[in-house]
Amino acid sequence: MNSRSVALTLALFGCSQRPSCQKQPIDGRPHVVHVQEAVVALDYGQFYLKTGYTEGEDDLAVLDRAINGDGIAQGKNILIVLSPHQNNFKMPLRIERWSSEPPTDLEQWQEAFEASLKIDDFGLYYESPTLEGKVLETPPPGMYAVRIAGRGFVAHGWPGSTTPGDQWRIQLWPTKNLGPPKRVRAWSDPEAEHEADAVPE
Repeated sequence: MNSRSVALTLALFGCSQRPSCQKQPIDGRPHVVHVQEAVVALDYGQFYLKTGYTEGEDDLAVLDRAINGDGIAQGKNILIVLSPHQNNFKMPLRIERWSSEPPTDLEQWQEAFEASLKIDDFGLYYESPTLEGKVLETPPPGMYAVRIAGRGFVAHGWPGSTTPGDQWRIQLWPTKNLGPPKRVRAWSDPEAEHEADAVPE
């Protein structure tokens, strides 16, 4: 099929011929522009989203703020997110880029955070300590709001396996304002709560 035929096919059938392309609703509602499905590795209960080189940044200070704060903290080119699980070496990660703020479904997730990122030609890079990183969705340069959510947790700390089954999702959409990172949903370990209740006074 030549380029003219491809252009004609897309004109007739919209984005249905391209898996990563989503057709914009006529009424202008928020819609998914691009989706990336990845499998990444997590260790030490933390992962990083990088938007640039971090040489010279005090990543440990950012990590300390995440540990002593809401489980999320941000530096110049790094966003650190803490996970309840110590590790997951085959962790599904879905990245969705939206046209505008998507409807929330956080009741379906156990952990959730909101932040914002300024993305340039460097793109978006996933990393976790001591493990190989992964290039993620590379949207057009600009400012983006970010919603990060995880589910499938079984414990805080060691989850009993190196592949415990938790999964994460990152949603991005354009924004005009860069806000501070914050937690919007927290998971409580039912087993830990039960043990705490069982301790005699």
